[in-house]
Amino acid sequence: MRLLDAPSNVDGLLESVGYVVSTPNNPHRPRGHVIFATKIPDGPPVVIKCIRKGDSEARMMTYFYALEKQGKNLPVIARMMTYFYALEKQGKNLPVIGVLDLIEDTQNDVVLVVLEDWGRNLAELGRLSPSDFFHILKQCFEAVATLHAMGIAHLDISCYNFLCNSYNQVAVIDFETSRCFNETEVTHSTCHSQAHSHSIYPHRTTEIPPEFRTEDAYQRRHCAYKLDIFALGVLVLRFAKRNH
Repeated sequence: MRLLDAPSNVDGLLESVGYVVSTPNNPHRPRGHVIFATKIPDGPPVVIKCIRKGDSEARMMTYFYALEKQGKNLPVIARMMTYFYALEKQGKNLPVIGVLDLIEDTQNDVVLVVLEDWGRNLAELGRLSPSDFFHILKQCFEAVATLHAMGIAHLDISCYNFLCNSYNQVAVIDFETSRCFNETEVTHSTCHSQAHSHSIYPHRTTEIPPEFRTEDAYQRRHCAYKLDIFALGVLVLRFAKRNH
């Protein structure tokens, strides 16, 4: 999947809504689909991700953003929901990556998603203590379980798509290939595409699980969740290898 580069007018567009693009270390390097900025004035650093309007990730981010505006909580790019929501009611802290804003660029058919600058991905963490290692893995399992409880299959689980902040809190990112199977009116209108609502394709996980070797596997909902679980197992092996 080819990632979308930032449009040429992104600096002016972001400034018009209160963000200043950070100066890159290498000004000659292509900006790419993720850029860094700061909220005006003297606000926190943020990450801006450029995605195509109408694609899977744009619909998913719109859905998450709408739920946040309604005061609901999410497991990814936000807080834990469903059965983890009760933990928050008990005053327990849960990992947050906020969807701060959605900025539409109608000229280029692009959506700029403004996210909190969270931290490094699991592949960048280096060697961890056993307690930190298992604490992070536990959160990865919880995040995937919560997504599935919401009817969402991520379909690109890897060490690169889990971020970890300085408090060893973890959250999932990158929903380019995700599918939303929740059939409620809100999720159907925001998460589903007419042509590919139940099409399932493995991406970064190179090892294909047995479920995907059977006829019509790519159209079955339960296989989407199994692919996430299989990818999570691969993540455990690779994350463990990096720490030993």
